[in-house]
Amino acid sequence: MASTYRIGELAKLREQFGFSSDKSLGQNFLIDGNTVRRVADAAELSQSDTVIEVGAGVGALTGALSERAGRVVAVETDRRLIPALEEALDGQENVEIANEDFLKYDMARMGCAARAGGAYKLVGNLPYNITTPVIAKAFAASPPPSLMVFMMQKEVAERVTAPPGGRIYGAISVLAQYRSETEFLFPVSREVFRPKPNVDSAVVRFRTVSRNVPAETEKLLFKIVKAGFGQRRKTLRNSLKTLGADDAVAKALEAAGIDPGLRAETLGWEDYLRIAEAMREHSSGIHQSTQYPSA
Repeated sequence: MASTYRIGELAKLREQFGFSSDKSLGQNFLIDGNTVRRVADAAELSQSDTVIEVGAGVGALTGALSERAGRVVAVETDRRLIPALEEALDGQENVEIANEDFLKYDMARMGCAARAGGAYKLVGNLPYNITTPVIAKAFAASPPPSLMVFMMQKEVAERVTAPPGGRIYGAISVLAQYRSETEFLFPVSREVFRPKPNVDSAVVRFRTVSRNVPAETEKLLFKIVKAGFGQRRKTLRNSLKTLGADDAVAKALEAAGIDPGLRAETLGWEDYLRIAEAMREHSSGIHQSTQYPSA
């Protein structure tokens, strides 16, 4: 049986294995079986799937994933939790526990080890303090996961899935929507965690897509996004000045059909891609150094 029966016994686990929640790691343990099932179901798993769980904790979600997937790699950075995780998953032969920091985890190794031509999925209840780095790392992986289901702070979930034009739309919105089809699935009350956080959560599903865009154009796209939202109160004419000479930037915006008087939050990823393509055509006045954005 899966370890979901233990989520209502967190106090007993703490007493038995001598661990407590670590605020520095953003640990909030999920104690609601219905939420666990909804998250696991959202990953659309089958016995042909390999799934990496980001932050396995004491195994509540891990057990539900193991019932649905062919293989589960449970990544947990806190070594204090490993004994509890091992006991909770005892007998689950399709689960591998990796006591590693996910942000340092070798995603290329995972892609090579996954079943069915390298396809794999990511699922996790993400600590609030590393949500954006985890998403950025997942999208940068080669190959990237085919699907991701993450529980995250509700405010971040709303930002990631926000359409252009609003106050909460930002660089992470563009990155996520360029890399995937994003879907806000359902909110999760703070009451189903122990210790109880100060904010509510939500679950987001990402279906990754391949845009078939040259690598240099893609890197430039991310740099444009970073520059635009770095000074989001300014117009594109002014915020993109860091990328090159005024006349070169102006020509690129004109070629892309973008009004230079607009602001960053009004553009979708398709608009940023057109700007990147135009800037490469007018590269004589554009700084060529590129950097993947932190989103």
